Amino acid sequence: MALNMRQPLPPCCHAVNPGVKDATKADFKTGLSKYAVSSKQESVARLADALAEAHSTLRLDRNATSAVSGTSQSAAFSHVEDIQTYIKNIETYLALVKGFMTPSLAQKGLVVTPIRTVETDGDASTPSSALRQPLIEDYSPKEDAAKIGAASEATDKAPKDAAAPSTANARSQHDPPKTLSECLGFCQWKDALSNAIMFAPNARIEYAQALLASGVFMMNSARDKVDVLLARRLSEIDEQELKLAYQLFLHAAGVLDACLESIDVTPRTVGAKTTDLSAEPEPDAKTEGSGVDTIPDDDMMAKWRAEQQASSQPNTATTTAAVATNTMKAPGIKNDDLAHLNRIPDLARGRYPQLLAWIALAEAQELVILRGISREFVDYSLMARLSMDISIRYKECHAFATQMLPCSTSPVADKLRLYSTFKEAYYSAISCYFQGAASMEKDTAASCAQAIANFKKAKTMLLITVTRKQNYEAQVQKDEGKERLETFRSIFIRSEQIVDRDLDIMTHRNDSVYYERIPQPEPPCEPLSLVRAVAFPAVEINASVGSQPDGASPTQRPTTVELL
Repeated sequence: MALNMRQPLPPCCHAVNPGVKDATKADFKTGLSKYAVSSKQESVARLADALAEAHSTLRLDRNATSAVSGTSQSAAFSHVEDIQTYIKNIETYLALVKGFMTPSLAQKGLVVTPIRTVETDGDASTPSSALRQPLIEDYSPKEDAAKIGAASEATDKAPKDAAAPSTANARSQHDPPKTLSECLGFCQWKDALSNAIMFAPNARIEYAQALLASGVFMMNSARDKVDVLLARRLSEIDEQELKLAYQLFLHAAGVLDACLESIDVTPRTVGAKTTDLSAEPEPDAKTEGSGVDTIPDDDMMAKWRAEQQASSQPNTATTTAAVATNTMKAPGIKNDDLAHLNRIPDLARGRYPQLLAWIALAEAQELVILRGISREFVDYSLMARLSMDISIRYKECHAFATQMLPCSTSPVADKLRLYSTFKEAYYSAISCYFQGAASMEKDTAASCAQAIANFKKAKTMLLITVTRKQNYEAQVQKDEGKERLETFRSIFIRSEQIVDRDLDIMTHRNDSVYYERIPQPEPPCEPLSLVRAVAFPAVEINASVGSQPDGASPTQRPTTVELL
């Protein structure tokens, strides 16, 4: 009897909340104007407006995110095109920030006078005079003393009980910037692991913070969509929403990889490699012998993979160039810019973004299984291999989180650790179940006995998983909604029920028809991966605010800036 006549096992593809990563709304105009040369106030104002506008499109301001529920995050992505738009918004903001990371014109030998506040008698609009007038003024020791003294008096008059952001990771806010990169030192971000408010001490850190926050935002948006999918019956799943959540996870992984590259950390991969079909050429492209063992994909899964690759084509067309560019240091970036990195918990050594990138891909593959199970005909052998790959991915995530993250002091880090160890055990058990389901479909005496052996093993493994699930629930219920937790519990219980149901069916069949001796369970199957991060595009500086006429329209703002 074909198993697909009964309700298949819905995977518990509950997605974790990776934490909150948002920003205090920055006043770019005030923050930059105090460093601007008087003759270029309008240019700096346009730059500040461009930064503020680009930052707002990322939806990362705390006032905007704290006042609304998580559902509104998923509402930001209604179509695949919305993901492409959001990626472009990230590029726009990063291109502006990258302008602060480039070498000054003086370092290029284009300025013949010292870089400091220079008031000229001639026409300031001429190219020669513009080169001698930096947008960001330099400071003399006397100016430093005067400004620091004035700031100290203002601080003394301020209420002593006023809350202040942590400045452990940043230079003193009274100190003048020594480099162009430090001019963005007023930007503040909430640390996802410690919940502390941290200043971005320089543009390099601001660049990485924006990428990390955007990746977390996309993961949370995908999580919200997954919650909606899990609340429905398998037959009622919205395929477009499922594909959208899948794409969000893949793009989030690419954004997080770019975050790692921005701080000189090479992204690592986990999971299946030799059997990763997503690493093979497109079906209609020129193929070469890869030496990879392939399996007979069912047409449904192959078609879906092709659809997903086509929908992400605008970003993947320049994957090679993007990776090559992102792994190179931007011109003029000094290692000093990263000196504060280890004082920022969620950026230190790239551990947190690396873990999230791995989790995002694992959760994307879970959606591949969800879609495969929701179809009329299910390839259970394929589902078993995909599940084994997920289990391996989460095993690596658990080991990494345990060794590299501050799980003893950070609830978010501990939640990610508990989540990973639960998912590792769960998908290992589910992989064994799918092996039994594949045997069950063959409808022979030997396959019936083999299915019983696999189902018994899967049941035992699920019993072991219960303890890990309870540990994760205990951590999640502190900050998650009850409805979300109830959905998670009900899906896990349904998994247990279906394993018991199919074990009872096959046991009864063997006892009444075949009388076969029960063999040993099958060994774990070979893992298979169908997911790959969508590489974040290269960010280039291709315009100059300083060279733009003062009367230019806001719609003509460039995407980047040169500061001199």
